[in-house]
Amino acid sequence: MRTQLGSYASSNIAANTYEMKFHQIAAWLGGEVNQMGLFGSRWAAIRTEGGTRTDIIDRLQALFKSHGIKTKVTTEGNALKRISVLKKDIERAKELMDAFDKEQ
Repeated sequence: MRTQLGSYASSNIAANTYEMKFHQIAAWLGGEVNQMGLFGSRWAAIRTEGGTRTDIIDRLQALFKSHGIKTKVTTEGNALKRISVLKKDIERAKELMDAFDKEQ
């Protein structure tokens, strides 16, 4: 009985170590894995800004919401902001973003 418990505990530790390493790699690759399109995410990142240009993300979010497009804004560290939209709204969001960029 003791050896069965010992092997279960060691395999459980190995599984947790693998999961921890996977999440560390995912964080290194760019933050949230679901935003990179893995695992069937509904969201697609359409723009990332850094430094003094992060306010653009907030203005884009307001523009998209005024046109009925759902958004999600995430930050990576202190320097980057990323805006994501639902995959079904990518085309509309790109059109609005192009018009927004022309006004700049």
